[in-house]
Amino acid sequence: MGIDKTVKESKLILFLLGTAFLVLGTTLVLIWWQDVVSLFRGFIGVFIALGGLLILYMMRE
Repeated sequence: MGIDKTVKESKLILFLLGTAFLVLGTTLVLIWWQDVVSLFRGFIGVFIALGGLLILYMMRE
C-alpha cells in the first residue's frame, strides 16, 4: 500500500512540473517569436530535401 501512496504523490508532482514546463515553454516561444520563425524558415529547405530523398528512395523499390 505504500507504493500506491508514492505513485499518487508523484503524479501530483509530475502534473505540477509538467504544467510549469508547459507555461514556461509557451512563454519563451512567445518572447522569442522572431527566432522561432527564423528556425522554421531555416528548416523548410531541409524538410524539402528529405522529402525528395524519401520520394527517390520509394521510386527505387
